[in-house]
Amino acid sequence: MRPLSLSFTPLEISCNEDNDFTSPSWDPYATPYIYTLSSGDGSKTVYCKTRNTAHSQESAVQSATITLDTIPPVNVLNTTLTSPNGSEIFTQGSSQNITWNNGDFSADTTLKANPVTLEYSTDSGGTFPTVIASGEANDGIYSWSPIPLIDSNSVQVRLTVTDQAGNQSSDTSDGDFTIQIP
Repeated sequence: MRPLSLSFTPLEISCNEDNDFTSPSWDPYATPYIYTLSSGDGSKTVYCKTRNTAHSQESAVQSATITLDTIPPVNVLNTTLTSPNGSEIFTQGSSQNITWNNGDFSADTTLKANPVTLEYSTDSGGTFPTVIASGEANDGIYSWSPIPLIDSNSVQVRLTVTDQAGNQSSDTSDGDFTIQIP
């Protein structure tokens, strides 16, 4: 919501989603003011007025519109990540491709322009503390180079897809793979 430009000190605020101020409900004015949106995703417009009852002053209606999106990207399936997907053996310092079925979620029009983040785990997918790449295009392939200097047989990759609202869906390697010393 845009900051109000007022010529008086507001004492109360009233907000709604229908721009009907015939019998408004007034709350004590505070910044920030917390307004709870109606349920359901979609376009939401909030209208607000402030007033100072001591001086019979009231502001004009101010409004702001947002699109509420709480649904994560669709069709990121447990088969989206295709490699590495378990049992592979990578050598430290080499170059290997991470691949995924980019068509699984390419029809989702709510995705960020470059929606893919790739991370790896060395504890069989318990945590994914290391980012391989972020802000990647959904082109189905990323050249992981160089493979990190770790020696582990419990490595997994996670592919995460993010939409414009920040909602995420992920797929991980189906099993552990190995990164070894050359």
